[in-house]
Amino acid sequence: MSTILNVTIPFFAVIGCGYLSGRLGILGHASRAGLNGFVFYFALPALVFSIMSNARFDAGFEWRFLAAWALVSLALFLISFVAARSLFGLSGPDGAIHALGGVYGNIGYVGIPLVVIAFGPDASVPVVICLTIDLVLMIPVGMFFIEASRSSGESGQLLIVLGKTVRSLVRNPVIVAIAFGTVISAVGWQLPGILNEFVSLLGAAAAPCALFALGSSLHGQPVRGAAAEVGLISLVKLGVHPLLIWYVMFELFGINELWGLAAVVAAAMPVAATVYVLAQQYETYVVRASTAIAFSTMLSLATVTAILAYLPAEGLALR
Repeated sequence: MSTILNVTIPFFAVIGCGYLSGRLGILGHASRAGLNGFVFYFALPALVFSIMSNARFDAGFEWRFLAAWALVSLALFLISFVAARSLFGLSGPDGAIHALGGVYGNIGYVGIPLVVIAFGPDASVPVVICLTIDLVLMIPVGMFFIEASRSSGESGQLLIVLGKTVRSLVRNPVIVAIAFGTVISAVGWQLPGILNEFVSLLGAAAAPCALFALGSSLHGQPVRGAAAEVGLISLVKLGVHPLLIWYVMFELFGINELWGLAAVVAAAMPVAATVYVLAQQYETYVVRASTAIAFSTMLSLATVTAILAYLPAEGLALR
């Protein structure tokens, strides 16, 4: 347990430093926006590009992994959507944001660096795959449900939102980095030494900057109100999601241990800030989304530590 805490406590302490910088006024809104921009457009794409360009898509690649993650995400989204509407009487758009909060975790900013620390670099590929599926599948699904609820099924409006979704995906720097990295890996290219060092140096900044930026963005977010709704989102995201991933990965699909355990930790990540961004974009469920992000992030210190502590000892690089 002490070894686990030696990893998780410093990890979340960086988030705490970011929060403190916001509370003390050291990092203002413009500075936070700049730091987030650096991570999103430079450091994180460099990190995932480096991971995917060095991945080997051979016989050891778990193609069933994609189906397992997508199956759990879609099923849990639909169940949460129905539960939110029936239990809390939420509208279609509110229910979509609520449901997305239960399946869309902070894999990019928190999951990738934590899994690499816990399991080693070989575990980074499945986590990037989880991030990719969330970006290209779950965000469009959430947008579709919102638009469908507002347009009352008008086909023209739905086609417009599908077009906007596709355009936003192809312009997403993380998606572009994943695509280019996968191509380089598939054809067996090796980056020149100088370029490889540049990408590695830039990617190394992703984890600390992302964690610090996440912490600073939590300052000012409400942590009270709608306890039942926020509690359900956090329960689904931090508890139900990783448990379902565990069952589907190992019991139904028989995924190898390293990839399966990496997916479990990725599923245990707190609600992603992207959910709040989407809520703001559509002006729906904004306060509840921000509250869920703040609450689940604070609670994840305990839940992620517990999950790492109970994983099989041979699966952890840090033991």
